[in-house]
Amino acid sequence: MYGSIGGWMFNMYLKSFSNHGNKEASLMIRALLKSSDIMYRSVYNVSRPEDFDELRQNQNFLYSITKRLVIEALSDANSSRKSLASVLTSLDMSIEQITTAFVGIFQESVEPVSLTLTWALYHLARSPEVQEIFRKKIRKIISLSNYQPNLKRQRIPNRQYLEDPEIIEYFNKIIAETFRLNYPTIGLKRILQTSRIISGYSIPANTLVSTQNQLVGRMAKYFEDPLIFNPERRFEFKSMVLMPYGIGRVCGGAWFAKKIMLIALVNMVSSFEISYNYEDIGYINKLYNQPSRRIILTMKETKI
Repeated sequence: MYGSIGGWMFNMYLKSFSNHGNKEASLMIRALLKSSDIMYRSVYNVSRPEDFDELRQNQNFLYSITKRLVIEALSDANSSRKSLASVLTSLDMSIEQITTAFVGIFQESVEPVSLTLTWALYHLARSPEVQEIFRKKIRKIISLSNYQPNLKRQRIPNRQYLEDPEIIEYFNKIIAETFRLNYPTIGLKRILQTSRIISGYSIPANTLVSTQNQLVGRMAKYFEDPLIFNPERRFEFKSMVLMPYGIGRVCGGAWFAKKIMLIALVNMVSSFEISYNYEDIGYINKLYNQPSRRIILTMKETKI
């Protein structure tokens, strides 16, 4: 995800797997994760005295690297394709404004997208029949006769699947069911602008309120066999239970995140049989909900 963002924002791949890039990527991701932890503690009023200084250091580091990338993108006059940075410059945004916006995009995309992909692969690994349905839909579109998959270079040359309605529909079902079982956060948060009465409780203005999506998605009251991963589940009017990209002020990068996840899942599922042979994994509440322990998947190259 970190490398892919570079193509969108800066029109350059961030080379997170090169010797230099991997070190910088690791430091960036570490700063993002530390910032997320501090923000989580701040939201729930359990901050530590040293949190503000740590947050400032992490954000300054993220800002300095991002600003350098913005300047490099804007100085590339030979590129035939415009970066998001150059588009925003044409809208009279300053380098400082673009950098601040891009730090926010890094903060709100790298971790939640990676976690969503991790949970999706976990559920697919535990549901081989679902995995096979998705694989067959992909194989209808993509010929892999000359494709030799490996973990170092996973790239399918034919990307018709990005526009194939059958693949996209089933992918959306997989992601929706993943969100239902493993919502990226506890829920959506808003600060009340005015005092409200909610379910008989008087809530004063300026109070932080949160939906409980991670709880509701697993309730038998709303979903039959709620702990079973079933992409064919009919959500009907229960879509409000999900809202993974927000409501009202929705996530501006949702379309990009979905495309990245589609590309990743198609490459993985079409190339490997993925399995998980250990006990169930729970989650830990953070700014973005984390698996309770490392998810170890077994990947076996598929046969054409």
